[in-house]
Amino acid sequence: LGSPLELLFYALLGVLSAFVGILLIRFEVWSEQVAHALKLSPWLRPTLGGLLVGLLGLGLPQVLGRGYAVTEALLNNVMPAVALTFLLVIAKMLATSISLAAWGSGGTFAPLLFIGAAFGAGFAQVLQTTGVDVTPGAFALVGMSAVFSSATRAPISSIILMFELSDGYQLILPLLIASVLSSLIADI
Repeated sequence: LGSPLELLFYALLGVLSAFVGILLIRFEVWSEQVAHALKLSPWLRPTLGGLLVGLLGLGLPQVLGRGYAVTEALLNNVMPAVALTFLLVIAKMLATSISLAAWGSGGTFAPLLFIGAAFGAGFAQVLQTTGVDVTPGAFALVGMSAVFSSATRAPISSIILMFELSDGYQLILPLLIASVLSSLIADI
């Protein structure tokens, strides 16, 4: 935390992260509804889902798999271009939703961390373009917690999880503010 004024930016990140978490859930529900409406045979549904995710991965291979390498890079301030960072958020949402609707293995834990880290890092990159001096890795960590909070409605769990992942308590106030705001707004 560079200055107390940064708390306003973390609060804004929490508010915006609520909508990211809600959007992910809506993508997942919509994908399931589409898959159900298509009435595909039990062997064709995963095949089609795998094909769609594979095609998405041809253009953006970062969205394939768990995404731990990308998440770690974002936490360590290794940033792609701003537009690519936000494109990764949307692409990972689509890949996760399609995979779940196609009965693919996995869940939402790692994708939520990936999406949150990318969104938080992208938010910090936008702040940097306006001349605000922030650390994108810190915003990536807080973004992970805030998006996780909005999608699961479990802010305390996400805050504790971020403490465990980061092995530090330096961002306790930003984590609390962003995660609680995100969860409260998502509940409305």
